[in-house]
Amino acid sequence: MDILSKECIATVTLFDVRVSEGELMVFADCMRIVMEKFTDSEIAEMTVCESKQELSFFLSEVTNVVREMERQDYLPDRFKS
Repeated sequence: MDILSKECIATVTLFDVRVSEGELMVFADCMRIVMEKFTDSEIAEMTVCESKQELSFFLSEVTNVVREMERQDYLPDRFKS
């Protein structure tokens, strides 16, 4: 992963990063596992998300990016719609 640029807006830092599809798949898989194994309150304690519903938004965004892979033959079935 490479940071291409970053910008602070109010209290939020926005990053432009370069990541591989493999890195994105790991992020997505980790989020999916957390959603499957932990309750809303446990997720709130461990992450910046308050619930599975909020975490599912981030998972959906990462999954959508993964689906943009150029070489679709390498896309694992779990990421296909």
